[in-house]
Amino acid sequence: MSAVVKKDKITGEALGTGRRKSAVARVRVREGEGKITINKRTLEEYFAHLQDRNSVLQVLDGAGKRGEVDVRIRVHGSGTTGQAGACRSVPAGNLSCWCAR
Repeated sequence: MSAVVKKDKITGEALGTGRRKSAVARVRVREGEGKITINKRTLEEYFAHLQDRNSVLQVLDGAGKRGEVDVRIRVHGSGTTGQAGACRSVPAGNLSCWCAR
C-alpha cells in the first residue's frame, strides 16, 4: 500500500501532522545530516527524559534514515510524553514512504 506524502511546494520537504492526547506536532522532513530540531531546540534540550527521546528516534531508526534526514518539529499541548507521542506518530506514517523513493 503506497501512501501519498504531502510536500512543501517551495522547499520540497515532506510534511505531516501528528496528535496524541491534546498534543499536536507539525513535522517537516528533508534530506540532510540527521539533525532533529523541536521548537527551535535540539532533541536533547527539549526532551530531558531518555524515554521521550527514544520514542522520537525509534521511527528514524526503524526506517534506517537517522543520519540521512533532517527533521524539524513544532509541537504544543499536553505534557512531554504526549508531545513525544505526537512527534513519533507523524514520521511513522510519512517518513517510511518518503524515504523509500
